[in-house]
Amino acid sequence: MFLLTFLLLGIMTTAVMAADLEISGELSQGLIYNFDEEQLSAADTNYKLELAKELGFDGKLYLSFKGNYDLLNQTGDINLDEAYTSIYLDTTDLTIGRQVINWGTADGINPTNSINPKSMDSFTNGELNGEPVLSAQATYYGNNFNLTGVVIPDFVPQDISSFSSMGGGEEYSDLFANLDLTNDEPENKLENMEYALKAETRAAGYDLKFSYFHGWEDVPALKMRLNSEGNPVINPETGQPVLFAQYRKVDKLGLATAGTLNNVGVWAEAAYVIPEKLKVDSAAGEVSMSMNEPYLQAVIGSDYTFDNGIYAEGQYLYYGNGSLIIPYNLNPGEEVEAGQYLMSRFSYDFDQDNTVELTSIINLDDQSGLVIPAYTHRLTQVTDLKVSPILTIGEDGELSNLPQQLNVSIKTSF
Repeated sequence: MFLLTFLLLGIMTTAVMAADLEISGELSQGLIYNFDEEQLSAADTNYKLELAKELGFDGKLYLSFKGNYDLLNQTGDINLDEAYTSIYLDTTDLTIGRQVINWGTADGINPTNSINPKSMDSFTNGELNGEPVLSAQATYYGNNFNLTGVVIPDFVPQDISSFSSMGGGEEYSDLFANLDLTNDEPENKLENMEYALKAETRAAGYDLKFSYFHGWEDVPALKMRLNSEGNPVINPETGQPVLFAQYRKVDKLGLATAGTLNNVGVWAEAAYVIPEKLKVDSAAGEVSMSMNEPYLQAVIGSDYTFDNGIYAEGQYLYYGNGSLIIPYNLNPGEEVEAGQYLMSRFSYDFDQDNTVELTSIINLDDQSGLVIPAYTHRLTQVTDLKVSPILTIGEDGELSNLPQQLNVSIKTSF
């Protein structure tokens, strides 16, 4: 980490007068009304500042900050977002620093995108954004192929606090109430570094991407202890089940493709996930709540724009570990059934200032789902007003536990 920081500062110092500094950013004000609680649940001001500078040679410096201010609780913060240096050589690009690296071909939900921990709060926006991590990336451009290698020296776990609002209700959020995972994170040692490889080429007019990731699962693996009757053993002090958590290694083999079939865009993406086996003591009644065998995650989809301007998209998602958003088996001891989903998106521009969208995702197993209509009005060329309710389908299912709410936001860019 010290060497990477030293390199960034050194290049920045020598290039500070090489080109003009580009400044851009976003400022937004959002309000969220919770239909279930019948009250305003959030009033946040969000901001992002981006600084970019071309180097005197072929390269670029990039630095961004983001933060928010909660008007209801009158609290706020500002954090470093991305900070990296890119250097462009004849056949190789190098990027070193804190960055987001996106792989995959599917829209928003990418099984082969394994480098950055996911920001689950963005799920209802139709995509799973990644949190920046300190890494070094190099891409070699050959005649008919590209090779990319990534090294991640510092493990960054996923923020599990967001799971409480993503599904499972109170039963799910209480899983982490009495777990302190700080001391369980992998130490920053050479043998614990994560790395990823990707090879890209084209065949018959289609992009082909082969990838491999070796590292750590972003969320801890869990196991539970059951009594002789098959019920969870309860901690008398907390009143919660006795759980054991640990981060474990994982390998992922990925394949992704994208292209067009006549005028229809098509894509497919799959990852074969091989987690490190979690040791359980059956004699003591321990059972794993995490997937303990290799499994498949896959997405296949297509999109098309009709002559009248309506854009339509559909995706089928298959998650062999049981769920798209809940990585644990809430019924330990029972066999995990693969999660299957249908995701669709439609949009139409009435004119250059007014757009309507409709996004939905349906769990085919329990028939729960989300429906997210949205209306966007462009107040100016750089300012948008967006109104978007989030509605649930189903009485008792994975997606029906999400809060029903109305989002209203104004965002301006500069």
